[in-house]
Amino acid sequence: MKRSKLLNFSTAAYLLIVLFFIVNVVTLKQYGMTYDERNYAMIGQMNVEYFHTLDRSQIHPLDDLMIYYGPAYHIVQQVFGLFAQAVFHLGYIDATHLFLVCTSTAMLLVVFFFARSLFRPSVGLCTVVLLMLFPHFIAHAHYNPKDLPEAEMVTISLYLFYRLYSTKRYVYAILAGAVYGFGLATVVSILLAVPIFVASYLSFLVFQERIYQRKDWRVYLLKDVLLFFVFAIVLMFTMVLSWPLLWSDPHIFVESIRLFRHHSWNGQVLYFGQTYLGSEIPWHYVLLSLFMATPLLPFCFFIVGLVRSGKQILHRKEMFPYAFILCWAALPLIIFMLPGAVNYDGIRHFFMAIPPLMILAGVGMDAVIRGLKNILHTRPVLLPTIFCIIVVGWLVNESRQVHPYEGAYFNELVRLIIPAHIETVFEVEYWGASYREGVDWLNTHAAPNAVVCVPDGMHMVEMYPRRLDILLHCGDDSTYVMYYTRGGPRKIPAPMLLNQQSTQRVYTISRQHSDYLYIVSISSVSQ
Repeated sequence: MKRSKLLNFSTAAYLLIVLFFIVNVVTLKQYGMTYDERNYAMIGQMNVEYFHTLDRSQIHPLDDLMIYYGPAYHIVQQVFGLFAQAVFHLGYIDATHLFLVCTSTAMLLVVFFFARSLFRPSVGLCTVVLLMLFPHFIAHAHYNPKDLPEAEMVTISLYLFYRLYSTKRYVYAILAGAVYGFGLATVVSILLAVPIFVASYLSFLVFQERIYQRKDWRVYLLKDVLLFFVFAIVLMFTMVLSWPLLWSDPHIFVESIRLFRHHSWNGQVLYFGQTYLGSEIPWHYVLLSLFMATPLLPFCFFIVGLVRSGKQILHRKEMFPYAFILCWAALPLIIFMLPGAVNYDGIRHFFMAIPPLMILAGVGMDAVIRGLKNILHTRPVLLPTIFCIIVVGWLVNESRQVHPYEGAYFNELVRLIIPAHIETVFEVEYWGASYREGVDWLNTHAAPNAVVCVPDGMHMVEMYPRRLDILLHCGDDSTYVMYYTRGGPRKIPAPMLLNQQSTQRVYTISRQHSDYLYIVSISSVSQ
């Protein structure tokens, strides 16, 4: 490809990535925190204190499970948050969310490099467009300090791993080991990426290097063994360095693996209007959740990219990049479809599959643009520009309809089939993110000396600034009840309604004709 075209595609991608960062910084204050964020923040805070004092008593489990969650990402997020509060005068929630936005922006950049290296710069640009406007990516870039960082570290590690075995340079072995070790020190479930590493390497040997045809295959593989040895040593060193509890108790890592292998969740999942245990939900939950979370344009591009991948592999053209991306996309989905796998929260647990799926969609979008150019014989720049503007406009409008609750997004076909109250059929509201807007309403409209009951997730509401006369308490004296609709409309706890004549819903947060949050007034107190 000519250098001028490479620069044009790269410049456009860089500008879009910068725009993503700016828009998400501007909208930072519109996103609330979610249920587990405070726990991960506490993990980071306790380990920061440990670094200051080297006193192991500073680290204590928040519950029976949290001690097995690695602290690496959360330590850096807390340090960055303190810096952002001091320098940019942000509130605590916005300061920690800013770090998530920064790392998500870095992920976009790496995905562009990856798609550009595997295919061509135009595919990289299309991938950036589709991923940065993927509604759930936007949402998780603000409030998911575990699963999105996991996907980011898998993506960066795989890119560096790809550079390692395509260049045979030790610097990439060191960098890949450092990133993956940091990821393991954040959440050991990142081990799910090991089959992806193995599959990508084997596909490289078979399809790219044709190792079975090389007479020097022993020398070739010996160099790779040395590179992997460096990768593994750096990985272990980084993991231990980033996880202070391992310094005195290395067995915790083994226990963490055992915990996540037999992970359970005692909640229930709303799926097609029925509730299931997370370990008993139908296998198609994974595929259907992924489809419902994907706007139809990227989904159609993905189908085109998938068909093109099949054709290229069958015709033995560019077999390695297509085999690599297909393995990366498929393996996490297959793992979570296995019997007994615990599934809930839609696409959150297999978010590491989103980057390769968007790369495949980028392949499809690029193929559509090239096909239109060949059919219409238009000027080289005009048609791609118009087409991209249409795609961007459509996807921006999809996110705009649910903003700032992109984590509750359902695509156009789902909304056509279920035009209203999707929350009665599937999980919608993302674990209390709507409480921020609810607290704003209470600060403005609640009666003097209001007593607000939050049946689920009061610890989140406590993190937001609120009027001094508003008390958070659940009891017979409560004057308001605020609750989110996740899992179907929740009933107000029975004790709260004793001796009450009636209740009245005074505030509702809705998007696309579906409800996310209710504030109910209890009528025994004059409002």
